Amino acid sequence: MTGSFVVRAMNHVPGSVAGRFTPNRRAARIAKRALDPLLPSTVSEVRVRAGFAAGMRLFIHPRSEKYYWTGAYERAVQQCLSSSLRPGDVVWDIGAHAGFFTAIASLLVGETGAVHAFEPFPANAERLAQTIHANRLRNVELHRVAVGAAAGSAPLYTHGSSSTPSLTPHPGWSSMQVEVVTLDDLLSDLGPPSLVKVDVEGAELECLGGGRRLIAEHQPTVLAEVHDGASLREVLPGYELIQLSKVHFACSAAARSRSSP
Repeated sequence: MTGSFVVRAMNHVPGSVAGRFTPNRRAARIAKRALDPLLPSTVSEVRVRAGFAAGMRLFIHPRSEKYYWTGAYERAVQQCLSSSLRPGDVVWDIGAHAGFFTAIASLLVGETGAVHAFEPFPANAERLAQTIHANRLRNVELHRVAVGAAAGSAPLYTHGSSSTPSLTPHPGWSSMQVEVVTLDDLLSDLGPPSLVKVDVEGAELECLGGGRRLIAEHQPTVLAEVHDGASLREVLPGYELIQLSKVHFACSAAARSRSSP
């Protein structure tokens, strides 16, 4: 009961206050230690308090996913989506998790646009489905598959209660078999996207490597979370990279970048 009460109370925290609750603030870290024992350990429905997803309903693990809740999660990525997307655009959200960025993209592309959200981990895909339904995101389609270097079946590695599995092998982790498609497969099925967001827990370069035809022929904007900018340049020839944070890069075709207003 205490956990539910705290969730209800925090769902009414003003956005101007919640938006300051970021990982790099000492006060936020202190508050986290105090709040964690009071929060439920199960998935809870919350309303995002600030940022581009403000007001959206999400289904999160309150103890570990607070920055979805406050709206302060990866602000540089939120801002990049806002500056890159226009009504009518098509987004592929690869590694959509619980739907935080899917919801933002849905709002930005509007009724004339479309968002294809890819999430192979069953628990996350179920939360994503709940997010889509609760917010009536009619321009979003959920795909319960992984996107990787080659089509087929592959092990998806998970660890304990973590909600961030990966196609990258991890010794000692458990695994489950999932369906894998490539970006070029998706191009044939869905047509070209305006923007591809890739966050697949260490397998981003392999994922992009499965989209050589997409990248060469259509040059969508790519928003990727990687630790190696040099390797990212190799899989995105002819692209200009802007580093948004320590691990986030916004990538656009050089010719397109120079011609943009």
